[in-house]
Amino acid sequence: CASRVQGRTIGELMKSTGNWAASAVACVCVWGLLVGAAPLALGILFDLAIWTPLRYRLDEIALMTYQHNWIVGAVLLKLAHRAVVFLAADADVREAPTSPLPAWAAVWRGKIARLERNGLERFEAR
Repeated sequence: CASRVQGRTIGELMKSTGNWAASAVACVCVWGLLVGAAPLALGILFDLAIWTPLRYRLDEIALMTYQHNWIVGAVLLKLAHRAVVFLAADADVREAPTSPLPAWAAVWRGKIARLERNGLERFEAR
């Protein structure tokens, strides 16, 4: 590691450090969106579409707790992930012409398998 640093100027080292810092900030932002915002949005959608009409009458005010909505959204994301990965794997094994899964499940299974195979270092967002 020291041999890489000895031949460089301070400007080059600062530029490299800045690139690494920008990558770290981008990773933290993406992680925050995936872990924080996505489950919360899904939980709020589920709460407003399913639970609120069942729990409250039309003349009552609904109380939304964000912690509860985040937990519900995280559970729903986990269930969706399991359904895509395991049900698509069953469909691949059976190779039935009339699969009960929609076409997007196989596409997402391929994307998840590629992410598991390549890791986050070589992540391709396509």
